[in-house]
Amino acid sequence: MGRSLKQLINKMTEILIVDDELGIRNILSEILVESGYRVATAANANEARAKVAERHYDLVLLDIWMPDTDGLALLREWKYGGLLNFPVIIMSGHGSLDHAQRAMDDGAVDFIEKPFEQAALKQLVERMLREARERHMEKERRSLNEALLAKLTPREQQVLER
Repeated sequence: MGRSLKQLINKMTEILIVDDELGIRNILSEILVESGYRVATAANANEARAKVAERHYDLVLLDIWMPDTDGLALLREWKYGGLLNFPVIIMSGHGSLDHAQRAMDDGAVDFIEKPFEQAALKQLVERMLREARERHMEKERRSLNEALLAKLTPREQQVLER
């Protein structure tokens, strides 16, 4: 992908960072904004709920340990409420294998431990966004194919089946 096309895609990409630590939100924002992404932040689950309700995000970086509602509970809330239409990367400074497994079971696409290297974070974000775009394009392609098949006459359907 050409550099200018990648920059254009990044400028249209919305990322939400949910972490109760201001320093972490600021560092992550700085790294991602420097990479050309549009970034919003939330300090707790209530702010995250409001932001997700008002706009679509292409990716959410979600901390596990927050004072009001932990990240895993918020992830489950989004999943079972039908709101999980974006990839979520779970972040934790004190996570365990059990937490990572629960996060993946509840819909997270990956789990990253704090502190993390800037290059590793950028690579993970890029990969998750690329995979999400590919899934979206495949879903769109399938929907288009189904719509085209539905327009076939009964005779055209017979010909297609044979």
